[in-house]
Amino acid sequence: EPAANPPSSQPATSLSPRWPSIFPKPPVTQPLVVIPRTLRPPPHRIPLQNTLVTDEQIGQAIRAGVDIFLSQFADGQLKHSPSDSRYAGIDFLCVYALMQCGQAINDERLDVRGKLMKDLLAKMKQLPPHASCETYTRGIRATALAVYNRPEDRQALKADLQWLLNAPNDGGYTYSANSHGNSDNSNSQYGLLGVWAAAEVGVEVPQTFWTRVQRYWQNCQLSSGQWDYTTNTQGAGRLSMTAAGLTSLFVTHDYLDAPLFGKEVGRPPFSKSLAAGLDYLETADNCLDIGTRYPGYTLYGLERVGLASGFKYFGSHDWYPELAASILIPPNAMLNPKTLDNLRDNAANQLSADDLIDTAFSLLFLARGRHPILMNKLRFDGSWANRPRDVANLTRFASRELERPLNWQVVPLNRDWNDWLDSPILYIASHQPQKLTDAHLAKLRSFVEAGGLIYSQADGGSPSFTTFITDLGRKLFPAYEWKDLPATHSIYTLNYKIDAPPPLRCLTNANRILMLHSPNDLAQHWQLRAEKTKRPSFELGVNLFIYAAGKTDLRNRLNSLYLPPLAVDPTFRIRVARVEYRGPWDPEPHAFVRFSRWLEYQTAYRLQISPVFIEHLRPAFWPIAHMTGTAQFTPSETQLASLRRYVEDGGVLLIDSCGGNPEFDQSIAALLQRAFPNLKPTPLPPDHPLFTAKAPGMDPLPTPRLRPGSHQLLPKIQILSAGKGHILYSPLDLTTALLGTNTHGIQGYHPTYARSLLKNLLLWTTDGAKDTIN
Repeated sequence: EPAANPPSSQPATSLSPRWPSIFPKPPVTQPLVVIPRTLRPPPHRIPLQNTLVTDEQIGQAIRAGVDIFLSQFADGQLKHSPSDSRYAGIDFLCVYALMQCGQAINDERLDVRGKLMKDLLAKMKQLPPHASCETYTRGIRATALAVYNRPEDRQALKADLQWLLNAPNDGGYTYSANSHGNSDNSNSQYGLLGVWAAAEVGVEVPQTFWTRVQRYWQNCQLSSGQWDYTTNTQGAGRLSMTAAGLTSLFVTHDYLDAPLFGKEVGRPPFSKSLAAGLDYLETADNCLDIGTRYPGYTLYGLERVGLASGFKYFGSHDWYPELAASILIPPNAMLNPKTLDNLRDNAANQLSADDLIDTAFSLLFLARGRHPILMNKLRFDGSWANRPRDVANLTRFASRELERPLNWQVVPLNRDWNDWLDSPILYIASHQPQKLTDAHLAKLRSFVEAGGLIYSQADGGSPSFTTFITDLGRKLFPAYEWKDLPATHSIYTLNYKIDAPPPLRCLTNANRILMLHSPNDLAQHWQLRAEKTKRPSFELGVNLFIYAAGKTDLRNRLNSLYLPPLAVDPTFRIRVARVEYRGPWDPEPHAFVRFSRWLEYQTAYRLQISPVFIEHLRPAFWPIAHMTGTAQFTPSETQLASLRRYVEDGGVLLIDSCGGNPEFDQSIAALLQRAFPNLKPTPLPPDHPLFTAKAPGMDPLPTPRLRPGSHQLLPKIQILSAGKGHILYSPLDLTTALLGTNTHGIQGYHPTYARSLLKNLLLWTTDGAKDTIN
């Protein structure tokens, strides 16, 4: 039966000023109807939509490919065939693919300290390259030996490097040494990659080598911005060779041109040759035209240029998932289930050279592109890349220091904000204020509310850009004020102690940092690769990443936290009130948005969420209510009476301290004592229905799971029963966990535990909130 209108959930004049909320207010005239308690239908899962390829699929394909390769090398012996000049290089390519796969999946067999991989590396060093394919063979072997840079491999690495330094003819290579003008761009790429790998692990390379190589690639570029296989053609280019040219010029850029960007601002970020090649890749569907002849070879080349440039998009194409789909999706893809089954069937015998080559390159593409993203750098009109190699060099440092390969990305401002969620950090740098539309502001706000952190810096120490960022923060988050980051903040001590911390400004919601700004040009040191003389700047960058990502397992590239809204009709609706009061009642406005979508995917049930002032809570309209905060809160007597009436009339009130805030925790303890002076909350028993999952759709939660670093001795969830209802209170955070992020410093439950607990609570309440379920 329609009920009389409850008191309006519109804010009373006396309760202003308002804190920001993403929840729309219903019109004052909209009636709310008492919904009788009904049996909920059985829950069922809804598949995640709009996903081209998942990280799980990529992991499965890598593992399947590894199994096939290891069946070829199970005895630690390479499958070299003296009658085929290519086979030493193919063996080396397969071992290199296994090494890279070992950094992308957890597989003890691929541990470089284990017997199998040690044997394969030892055999690889002993096997002499065939003279007719020596450039490929030595280039690939040098690249493989540099992956772990083991002391026992240095002599072999230096020997390959010396051959590669002596082999080129005016910066270009062919199959063997000293070819006198017969260079080709395929050999030239692999020869350079071997030299580059050795240089990256500290083996000295003459500066003149980089100069000759850069001149070689610039001279053989076509007017279209492409490259072809040979150096003297003016015909159509090839995508594989265009990727080779771009990767090679990015390598030489790092050794020749990057220092020029260390002090100046306003320079174009790329040379004319690099810009022309990138323009070609960003045009139409050019980056997807991998062809049918050695497609794995082309894919690996594209992965190289994608990681070198950092570009998440080539034009309109998100190249990694789109090209990964070409490897994984049936019927014709190289690593789809049918193809993998055929490879397994043939693995008892020697796999063909073509099978080995394409599978190895495909595994390299998937493995190297899968790594977590350190930072996303925002690309916009104007000087977005005064320091074009800053994040690339920081990522290189962080990968080495954390012993975990990481990637970095450049993301366009004109893309949707959820495309930026591959990384917890969005990096904005320039020396000039930018013109941002309301749509741009909405994107930036949404990214941060979804758990992201905006890190910005004033290139060249530009005061005008610092003013721009300060104003931007006020527009995005008007409820919060900029402050100096305290010298005691964990960003200065997390992994490295920064003895002389640089000044940083921050904007926080008293739970986590939303925006962090450096008025000084710290990225200048990253650009110049000044790891020895300016090491604290690199250490600070790593600390910032650990703060945003958390001290936990890192998310792989495609393991996004974003959940798209569902277009299907729900099978059941659950009404939830978000308790509103004067103060920071909604510090993480995206938490329940994301949780409600997750719940719908899990159960096909939809939440109807309303912000409701304390005075207006009624269990007939909102059987469950949630309350949180990040600051001291002292309710009035009227509010206490409303809360008491809500619970005694049958409502279930969940309260958590957002972030584990001690001030809010103390306020709630006082609130409970004032509202229920004759009752005391008690720990929720382990056999309570919220933990035992005896009702359909609930998850078993036998053991509480906390975030890394959360205080194990803090009180766990407590329950207070009064009249027909209950209050459940958690001094540990549940709200932030619903974002799915692992921001450091939050005292609370792990995201997976928190969302399952809240799901259980909703279903328990819907089923009647009984203390026992038979």
